[in-house]
Amino acid sequence: MIFSNFDIDELKKLQPKLNTVGNRISGCFYLSASLSKGGNRKITICKDAQKANYLSDCFYLDIIFHKDKSHQNYPVSVYETSSKLLSWKENIPPEYWHVNPDNTLCLGVKEQILKIQSSKTPAHFINTLLSHYFYYMSYVKLKGSEPWKGHYHGLFCILETTSHKEINDKLLRELKLLIDPDIENWNKLLNKTEENKLKSSAICPFCYGKKKLVKNCKPHKKQIQGYNNLVDYFSK
Repeated sequence: MIFSNFDIDELKKLQPKLNTVGNRISGCFYLSASLSKGGNRKITICKDAQKANYLSDCFYLDIIFHKDKSHQNYPVSVYETSSKLLSWKENIPPEYWHVNPDNTLCLGVKEQILKIQSSKTPAHFINTLLSHYFYYMSYVKLKGSEPWKGHYHGLFCILETTSHKEINDKLLRELKLLIDPDIENWNKLLNKTEENKLKSSAICPFCYGKKKLVKNCKPHKKQIQGYNNLVDYFSK
């Protein structure tokens, strides 16, 4: 996507330290926002530190877009180039870690985001999309919980999907291709569990920093079931 002069001017008003070159945006992105009431995935982009759950920070980005205008405003890839975000990995529960194995940012489900945000100008779309992303990650790092219900991907998504599927050879081949890029997290999960299957009296391995029993863990019910479905096939 090639940005018009109007788009560039609008982006400079919202994010003055971001620069555009062809189908690429790079520079410093400023987060300055507070959480709207109701936990409905809405933030107020503002500079008012007195507002509830106000967060501010800056991140250096490299954003690449399709050259074809028909692909709208959604970026091909987004990297946080200062490694600030990557340094947070140990402080964020794995299910809330929305960074892909290649270190691109996992911004959400594309179709859902475009449905909600596509009426905005490219500059407002980018500003809103990235403000939500960095607010979510900053909030989780600070409080250890989500500001709103996010999406699962990677290993957590695989386990959730597998919780209600019958295991067969075809599915196992597909799952192996998905698990291989996330093999480090899969091995960590295996090392956390002392038995092949998670019994009701076991400690939930998905509860970050907590010792909740499997039988009491409603948030990870699907992940537990998916793990139990898979562990016989991907054993230690």
